[in-house]
Amino acid sequence: MSGGFEATDDPRHVSQPETSACLIATVRDEGPWLLEWIAHNKAVGFTNIVVASNNCTDGTDAMLDRLMELGVLRHIDNRPPYDISLQDTAYGKARQCPEVARSEWIMFLDADEFLNIHAGEGTLSDLIALQPETAEAIVVSWRLFGDSGLTHWTDDPVCETFTRCEEKPGRHDCFKTLFRNHEKYQRFTPHSPYSEPNEDAPLLSEIVTTDGRRVRRDLFQQGKPASKLHRNRRHWKGAQVNHYIVKTRDVFDLKKARGRAAKKSKGRHTAEFFRTMNKNEAEDRSIQRTAATRADILASFKSDPELVRLHRETAEILKDRIQSRSS
Repeated sequence: MSGGFEATDDPRHVSQPETSACLIATVRDEGPWLLEWIAHNKAVGFTNIVVASNNCTDGTDAMLDRLMELGVLRHIDNRPPYDISLQDTAYGKARQCPEVARSEWIMFLDADEFLNIHAGEGTLSDLIALQPETAEAIVVSWRLFGDSGLTHWTDDPVCETFTRCEEKPGRHDCFKTLFRNHEKYQRFTPHSPYSEPNEDAPLLSEIVTTDGRRVRRDLFQQGKPASKLHRNRRHWKGAQVNHYIVKTRDVFDLKKARGRAAKKSKGRHTAEFFRTMNKNEAEDRSIQRTAATRADILASFKSDPELVRLHRETAEILKDRIQSRSS
């Protein structure tokens, strides 16, 4: 990668990273939200970002190419053939990237998932500092965010637009994992790393929740990838993943036509799914604690005319698709 630019020279907002961490993601047609999502990830402290795209029809892949030219991230054009699944193939390719190899910590987040750290100044270093030194994996629970009463999409920041969410942990007990990068894991999966059960392979020394509480050491060695916590371990102390899974109804309805990267999608884009996941009982603006840094980084992206043009094109494509569907 070549080129690049700094987010800001203002020392009030940006400090030198203390933790080497890599974010890995798979995306398709996420152009209107892409720049904010990447700016947020850099604001919380991800020093490396690897994004695999597949079958984009809105220009998301072109945006990722431009961001790679600018030195912001690594873009993988994840074309078939696929191994086990599209996602498995993407994660396998990501694992070969130098950005992953040189990172001490790794996490998988989708483009509608924003890591929201409550500890310290809201950075990865602050979250890791809360944990025992022996911790090798930190599980971070989802918090579902709804449409905040909005019905129509506008090209406005996700973090500022959608502030209503579930009031307390419910039955949606999924998590994402921030974990140390080592060879104990044979596979990467969307929610967690994974190792086949093996008596000769040592278990992780410590898996914790975001407040440092230990969970069972074999969580990632159960014969299948782990994605959920026991109810009494789900909480939002220390950090949470803001999951903007529905956004507005018109955007949600387009997801059915787009399809999913995961193998299982039955019941995913139904009216019942929207009703269940559209949580608006409480208000949470805690993600705004990193707003200044996020805004600085986003402004640096928007200083590039080509990136601005590509973003506008993806937004216009989304707007046209929404109008076509409603007409």
